[in-house]
Amino acid sequence: MPDFNIIKPSSILANDTISSLQSGFFYGVIGQSEYIIKKIKEESKLKNVRVIATGGLGRIIFDETNLIDEYDKDLTLKCLYYISKL
Repeated sequence: MPDFNIIKPSSILANDTISSLQSGFFYGVIGQSEYIIKKIKEESKLKNVRVIATGGLGRIIFDETNLIDEYDKDLTLKCLYYISKL
């Protein structure tokens, strides 16, 4: 598989291998994330669930969907720090 940058392609319709990989990855990750969020909300029956994206790719997903309420790139590290202080 060729190397490619994880970026938002100019169109979901690709015309070469690299843009096909970028489009499939980019829109695939967003679609998967939205589906998982919807299913968790549905199955948990919880109201007012707050969804927070974290990590490097979290920013890409957060910018492209309205199902994520907040982005915090350091959330995991903050939580680990908090746990270590218990």
